[in-house]
Amino acid sequence: MNKLAKYLGVVSLVFSFIGPASAASLQEYLFTFSYNTNGSFTLSNLSYSYSGGSNTLSGIYTTSGGGVIGAGSGSISQLVSVDTSKSYASNYSVSHFTGTASSFGLSVSAVPLPAGLPLFALAIFALGLVGYRTARKRAIGLQAV
Repeated sequence: MNKLAKYLGVVSLVFSFIGPASAASLQEYLFTFSYNTNGSFTLSNLSYSYSGGSNTLSGIYTTSGGGVIGAGSGSISQLVSVDTSKSYASNYSVSHFTGTASSFGLSVSAVPLPAGLPLFALAIFALGLVGYRTARKRAIGLQAV
């Protein structure tokens, strides 16, 4: 029985690293700022936060000085941890625009649990069970001799 507890202890340790260690209301989200312009611009004060909370984003574009982005289309993405029990708002400033046409957009989407994660957890459990049975059979074989 002691060996079973040892193997299951390893499995439970693996599960503790897989699951969230903090409040159940925390979830990973992908924050994306997208743009399509025919001129360069300065992006600054990019933020995603709840009332009274700190900015969940980091980088040069979150400062008041910001950073220059050239003409064309693209996006800036960052993975953030969000407390789903709070209401978040996003903000940004565009200045020094040199073109004549532009479109800007913000999106925030939940990052789903990888499809293979439950299968991986099951495989780890099965390997622990096989190891336990092998060790048990070996111990029984040694006692019979």
